[in-house]
Amino acid sequence: LAHYTIGTYVEPIISILRNSLSDALLPEMADSGRRHADPLALWRRTTVVSAVLLLPAGILLHRFAEPLVTTLFSNEYLPAALVLQIYVLVLVRECFDFGVVLRAINRTTPIVTSNVAAFVANLLLLLVLVPMAGLAGAVIAFVISRFVDGLYLTMRTMQLCGVGLRELACWNDLARVALASVIAAVPLYAFDWIHFMGIVGVIPGVLAFAATFAVSLCALRLPEAIRVFRRLRQPMGARP
Repeated sequence: LAHYTIGTYVEPIISILRNSLSDALLPEMADSGRRHADPLALWRRTTVVSAVLLLPAGILLHRFAEPLVTTLFSNEYLPAALVLQIYVLVLVRECFDFGVVLRAINRTTPIVTSNVAAFVANLLLLLVLVPMAGLAGAVIAFVISRFVDGLYLTMRTMQLCGVGLRELACWNDLARVALASVIAAVPLYAFDWIHFMGIVGVIPGVLAFAATFAVSLCALRLPEAIRVFRRLRQPMGARP
């Protein structure tokens, strides 16, 4: 239980990074619905921003899971590193906060239904995977159940908003974020930061990843990255 708890410490990252955006987004989406504007327009862009925040966080946690766990909790808790590495897959699902859309259009029943579906899926998968894979099976069951929840909410959101899968999200921009994450992960995994520098190697590893990720986003012409870059180039007094 301790290993599982430590391995799922990723949850606060979702609350801090994704939920803070959702809290700011909800009143704006509700207002756009009253003005008969596209209720998904702002949500699509916020999903891209969520991906920019969550995907790099997941990659960094996966890469440095073992040194982080052993440094913070001692070598006794090393099995929790595997739990953490599997659990970070949840961050991919959490890029899409369908609850904001459904609350904005005042249709919250699917949220309850999706939670029930995820609970049932998790329970059934636990019965199958825990005897096969032990602790890893438990966290795999949870990750799959979260994607079951996301799949159901995807279908219901498309139905209630009258859009197809192509119009649901900015898939091209999300693909750019994913590609930039893969590019930035190359120096992160190619060099053994911990072996040569110990736990301190996490710092240059993170900095190298962040710099490569930022440059890749700009090179791939992600609108949000270009906008931030242009603001940074402005003189301090000229910034809005």
